Amino acid sequence: MAEWRLKHFYHTIVNAKNVDETVAFYEMLGFQIISDRRDAVWPKGSGKSFALIPDTVGKGVLMVLPSDPDGPMMDIIEWVEPKAHFPTPSPTTIPRVIAFRTENVREAHR
Repeated sequence: MAEWRLKHFYHTIVNAKNVDETVAFYEMLGFQIISDRRDAVWPKGSGKSFALIPDTVGKGVLMVLPSDPDGPMMDIIEWVEPKAHFPTPSPTTIPRVIAFRTENVREAHR
């Protein structure tokens, strides 16, 4: 029997209220667009890939951090149909976190 192992973290989806604003934020951090699918037509049944209703529609942009060529890709998706709902943050809201290793974090914060 062949053994296997995970090689590295490859891809994650970031749900966006507004894909354009979210993409602009990640571009400010240094990410670059490698595939812009904001105007793509999603084929019937696409939602099954995301465990959603079959006729799901979204606008998406695939981004990478050029300084980390083997790092993960981020798929920024604004869910159009059905429209995604984002809870108002509260002490009982489970946080969504993406963490980056940063040089000169104080300057990055400023």
